[in-house]
Amino acid sequence: YLFFFLYMVYYILYVILFSYFFNTIVTFITYVTFDKILSKILSYCYVKRNDMYTHIGYTSWISGGFMSGFMSGIIDRVKGDMHYLFKKGTDLTEGEKKRKLRAWSTVIGIVLVIVQLVFTVLTLLKLYKLDILPLKYAIILDIILVIIAIYNFASQFTKTHIIGKILAVLLSGVLLYTFLFTSKVDETLNKISNVKTTTDIVDVVVLKNDKAASIKDAIGYTFGYNSTANSDDNKDAIKKINYDNTAAIKTKEYQVWLDMFDALNSGTDIQAVIINDDSLQMLYEENDDLKDSIKIIGTIKLTRKIELSASDKKVNEEPFIIYISGNDEEGEIKTTGRSDVNVLCVVNPVSRQILLITTPRDAYVYMENTEKGWKGMDKLTHAGNWGIDYSIATLNRLYECNIDYSVKVNFTGCVAVVDALGGVTINSDVDFENGWEAAPETYHFVVGDNECNGEQTLAFCRERKAFLDGDYQRGRNQLSALTAVINKLTSPAILTKYSSILDSVGNMILTSMPTSDITALVKGQLADTREWNVQKFSIGAEPDSLPSLQLGTNASMSKLYTGDVEMAKKLIDKIENGDVFNVDEYYEAEVKNIPNYNSFYKINGISSNSSSNNSSNTTKTTSAVKETQPATTRRSVKTTAATEEEITTTKATEPAPVKPTVATEAPTQKTTEATAATTTAAAAEAPKAEAGNISDVERTAP
Repeated sequence: YLFFFLYMVYYILYVILFSYFFNTIVTFITYVTFDKILSKILSYCYVKRNDMYTHIGYTSWISGGFMSGFMSGIIDRVKGDMHYLFKKGTDLTEGEKKRKLRAWSTVIGIVLVIVQLVFTVLTLLKLYKLDILPLKYAIILDIILVIIAIYNFASQFTKTHIIGKILAVLLSGVLLYTFLFTSKVDETLNKISNVKTTTDIVDVVVLKNDKAASIKDAIGYTFGYNSTANSDDNKDAIKKINYDNTAAIKTKEYQVWLDMFDALNSGTDIQAVIINDDSLQMLYEENDDLKDSIKIIGTIKLTRKIELSASDKKVNEEPFIIYISGNDEEGEIKTTGRSDVNVLCVVNPVSRQILLITTPRDAYVYMENTEKGWKGMDKLTHAGNWGIDYSIATLNRLYECNIDYSVKVNFTGCVAVVDALGGVTINSDVDFENGWEAAPETYHFVVGDNECNGEQTLAFCRERKAFLDGDYQRGRNQLSALTAVINKLTSPAILTKYSSILDSVGNMILTSMPTSDITALVKGQLADTREWNVQKFSIGAEPDSLPSLQLGTNASMSKLYTGDVEMAKKLIDKIENGDVFNVDEYYEAEVKNIPNYNSFYKINGISSNSSSNNSSNTTKTTSAVKETQPATTRRSVKTTAATEEEITTTKATEPAPVKPTVATEAPTQKTTEATAATTTAAAAEAPKAEAGNISDVERTAP
């Protein structure tokens, strides 16, 4: 009976769709094709084809004859109606007028169905190009669209033609919207993922009181530049200045930032400076007076082509790591610049585990730039001045991992994404109010859930002066905000907001993830709606003043704890191996197995000499991390892994008045929630130290 039903469906469609609308060759090919398919199916059921045809032959003959006669009658009627299509109504009888009206109704209906079919084809082609729908959904969609199209067409020859017309109009509207939406998705994905150029900004600066207001006004000046930092940018900028102004400007090379700006202040050797904008922002951060003493009289945009490497990662089957880099710029994002947010997002699509690891922006780490011949120790954020690839290489070296993709977002992008999502729910582990440096408006965040829009989320992520452990708590807050965004992005409700998200982030986010991998992730999420288990881990550190590779002078750095770095490596391995576990519980059980947990991280065997060419632009040290005292530990916290440790406390420096502070951990305290939950009364009563001070509290290594 099943095969009888299939055969009858085929025969009806054969008579309707082919007998009267296609030529004999197409009809024959279609019939033969189905005949072969049916034969294969019957062979699996041990049914002989001739026997089947014998059983259903009589019925087929009856039904075929009926359908042939039925369709012949309809087509003859339609042909007759068409004769009155363009005749004047005054020359027609009442019956003929009805036939004319019926003819126009049929023509309009067929036109609407044709429009529907055009939109159907365009939409399906775009969906197939994006490859964003799982196969089962694509098949269901195709079947539904075909059935509706057949019904809408066939109904134009029956009394239900009005229903067919309404369906055709409604479906055409839906398909048009889908086509426009998928086109926008395609355009946005190409914009953020197929980045084939890199853009650098070079500034021309003079003293604040200089009369020059543009580069043209300063053509007669002597321009200084640092030959050991961004030398390619400086030389290209000089060429562009000469070309644009038909000139040959005088230049003078320097190897130390301080020497160059001292010369600018004296005004004898140079009167202007050419400097990469990222380097200038870096110097602003280290020298508060610099910004008030100079002014920018012109900027030069340098655009270069880059080659993208192909990805062979199966993002729905294999674990992968995304480096999320955020900076404090606004407006259109650039490919270079300091990285103030450094988060590794370790994803295992099979076990549905996501681990977020944050590293302090000032982490004192080893970095290399082989093109410039530089290698040595500097703060992590400075690696981004060479480009995001150098930040990735630095983190790969630190955690002994392999970062597959990168995503870069700036402040404007943060606000745009959250607002497009309709806001996010951030779970905060501290109660605080942000200061004016984080946002122009003051917001109060409570322990627990906080409903935040884009501006509030940005303030939550930027604030650091409200905390005793400053930048370290800010890093934990950034993880909490990122978790909230991930939860919102992976919720079914967000499907209705993707259009506004794509509108808002086109120029605010850059990623190295190919479009094919992005659509594969979306496709995998639609096919597998299991919840993701998002967990967090923060790398602890203590502040110190140490030599900077790029600055050539000492700067504020964060010395990382060896134990935290080693723990992060273990956590990454567990996620990639498909283990399902709780990060806090694993930390409690494993912390005692890591020797010298509270010592400071070093790159063994690598000197912190700033460059291989012994450049005077840097300060040498005799080891990767030069420590002036024994490794001090973080404020002692008694956990289940260290219940027998001896804790000794001494009086710490009383903190100076600061902005509203929160009862949180000192700058040296372990940052996981598990540790915070097990703080003993003795540790809780220990004196607090300011973010800039190192705690006097010591404990024996686990």
